[in-house]
Amino acid sequence: MLKTLFPFVALLVSGGSTSAPVGEGGTVTAARTAAGVVVELRGRDGWRLNADYPVRLTVDGVVHGPSEAKWRGRSGGKAAAASWTVVTSATRGTVKAAFCDASRCLPPYAVTIPLP
Repeated sequence: MLKTLFPFVALLVSGGSTSAPVGEGGTVTAARTAAGVVVELRGRDGWRLNADYPVRLTVDGVVHGPSEAKWRGRSGGKAAAASWTVVTSATRGTVKAAFCDASRCLPPYAVTIPLP
C-alpha cells in the first residue's frame, strides 16, 4: 500500500528545483536555468530507463520525445538518464517512461510535476 501511495505524496519542492518519483524505478527532477527548464528522468536503486520505450515530456501541450532527449549511459536498450531543456513559462510538466532492472521491466508510468 505504501509503495502505491508514495508517488503521490513524496513530492519535494526546494530552491528552484522539483523532484518526484516515477513509479518504483525512477525519479524525475526539474530545475530552472538561464537556458530554460531542464527536466531529467533517471533510474534509481539498480533501475535504468527502458530506452526502447518512447519516453516523453509534455509541457504546454508540446510533446518532447526520445529524439530530443540528451541520453546518458545508453546501451543495450537501457540508459542511466534522459534529459530535455525547454524554454517555457509553464508551471507543470508530465513525463512518461518505463524502467527496467536486471530481471524485468515495469509498465510505463506517467507523473505530472510542478516546474520551478
